[in-house]
Amino acid sequence: MGGLAFGVGLDGRRRLERMSVFVFDLDGTLCDTNGSDYPNAQSRPERIAFVNRLYNEGHRVVIDSARGSTTGKDWSALTLRQLREWGVRFHECRTGVKFSGDVYIDDKAMTDDAFFSRRCHPKDSSTVDS
Repeated sequence: MGGLAFGVGLDGRRRLERMSVFVFDLDGTLCDTNGSDYPNAQSRPERIAFVNRLYNEGHRVVIDSARGSTTGKDWSALTLRQLREWGVRFHECRTGVKFSGDVYIDDKAMTDDAFFSRRCHPKDSSTVDS
């Protein structure tokens, strides 16, 4: 897997140069969900637009959801339908296999707010800031 590598564009803004793998949680990250009320989840279009930009730039996009991890219920059909309806572009979607937890500690982790607040720029969608 490639790490994040940035180059500087003509406009002086940093851009991703190397293809990377981005793994996104779903509920609370790409959509707002009240508890386990997955059928009524509401998409977060500004975040989805950024994910689609990464996909279009050639990065690998994986959706990794804990839906069903604790209950054993298979939410894959609903999840795939929602992703299609919301226009999310991705290479792989995993549901029910992510370990359900309250806190995740990882050397490559970043909160969703930190990731999107630093990278979603409605004025200029052609660059990715670090």
